[in-house]
Amino acid sequence: MISPGSILAFVFWLIFSLLFSLYASIAGSYNETYGSLAGVIVLMLYVYYSALIMLVEAEINQVIEWHIPGGKNEGEKIPEDDRRPDVHRLNRENGEDR
Repeated sequence: MISPGSILAFVFWLIFSLLFSLYASIAGSYNETYGSLAGVIVLMLYVYYSALIMLVEAEINQVIEWHIPGGKNEGEKIPEDDRRPDVHRLNRENGEDR
């Protein structure tokens, strides 16, 4: 099953890639400003924003799984107790008194 977050991640990443390539070609003064480090700087920006898009869409998948009862088949869902950790229960299990 293809999740909605993966479809959105693909669409947003594709749009971002097209816009970033347009930006890199128009604002091509990196080489004059930064010299040989220009390629590394552009690559780091591209990887950073691509990873950010993937993380946001993974979060969307998690929210969909939590809030929509039919989001996954019953065997694929995370058990209710493991969805949101009970901080007080975890502290008691670890022997912390707060």
